[in-house]
Amino acid sequence: MPRHLHLIIAGAGLLFCSTGLLRGQDSLRTVILSERVGPEIDDEEHKRFSLFPQIEGFYKATALRAADGRLFVRFDLIGPGNTTTQKMMPYPEATLLMLAEKINHFEELSDGKYVWGSDRATLTVVGGGSLTWNDLAEQKRTSPGEPKSPPDLLPFWRNDPPEQAGSFPRLSFRAGVSTSSIDVDGITQLITSAEDYFRSQGYSVRTTATELTFGPQTWVSLGLDFSPYLGLTIEAAKVSGGDDIESKTVAASVVYRPPLSGFRTFRPFIGVGVLSTSLSVGHVYPHWDIVSPIDTTGGYYYLSDISIDGKDSKTGGMVTVGIELSDQTVTPFGLQAFIRYLIVPPITVTSSLGETGEVRLAGFILGASLALYF
Repeated sequence: MPRHLHLIIAGAGLLFCSTGLLRGQDSLRTVILSERVGPEIDDEEHKRFSLFPQIEGFYKATALRAADGRLFVRFDLIGPGNTTTQKMMPYPEATLLMLAEKINHFEELSDGKYVWGSDRATLTVVGGGSLTWNDLAEQKRTSPGEPKSPPDLLPFWRNDPPEQAGSFPRLSFRAGVSTSSIDVDGITQLITSAEDYFRSQGYSVRTTATELTFGPQTWVSLGLDFSPYLGLTIEAAKVSGGDDIESKTVAASVVYRPPLSGFRTFRPFIGVGVLSTSLSVGHVYPHWDIVSPIDTTGGYYYLSDISIDGKDSKTGGMVTVGIELSDQTVTPFGLQAFIRYLIVPPITVTSSLGETGEVRLAGFILGASLALYF
């Protein structure tokens, strides 16, 4: 084949490829996510709105729409020696719509004053056209087999709208159990002292000091969340130690859930509050528990009942730290585990012999609860 024919064919091929590339570039239309950033997201906007943190060497980014409807983001990157490269990545439409909504309401989201979905964003296609959530819903309706976008593709910090699902204020009801912080050593010492006293007088006394035990403390609470991060909780609790001791507590706490990155289902929280605790102690010895020594006639005499009594209420404070397991986009239920420290003055109890002792209420408790969100 003549040499000049080779050159003609090669030139035609190069022209064809160049035309195809240009046509492909022409078919990509710029998509504006928000008027706050315009057609290009520069490095300053990238940092201000916490956008695309996973992209290293970020310089600028442009959202693009292909002729077939697919969406991409073209990244201009700075590499070693200030070299520049470009990288194209596909992004689901839902992801870019959520990204646009975040840009529009970034300050409100940071302050916990905005609820996802209350002001849906619109993507503007340069040259005409727009993309909305309604368009996405219609696509899913007509293409039910289309796979959903994985949540880990969301390209921004604090990117989990499910943690802010629902409207605020929002109510919740919880029921749970916990250990008890009540220290009954003071009561035990009074009982032991009374028993030892009567034994020293020659009476027969059945040992009962070791029978003081507590069941689990039961809690119920009503919560009011003002935002995804701040709420108020009112609680009531009850615990008893058989027929001898009963304690009731009413508490109110302010609860804060920090907006930490990556915490969608598991969310830590801290609560600080005040409480009022009442304690009722009524340990009574039945007359058959304490009897006189057998006399010379073979008989014996019952001793009068003795008791250990105390009834009082104290106010104090409490600090709670825990973790919450809930995904309210899937179920209205949630689980909570916590550790709490109670700061409460002791309560004084008195025996019928005139001796006094203290019941300490302060201390740590561990608990868990089941929540129902409304």
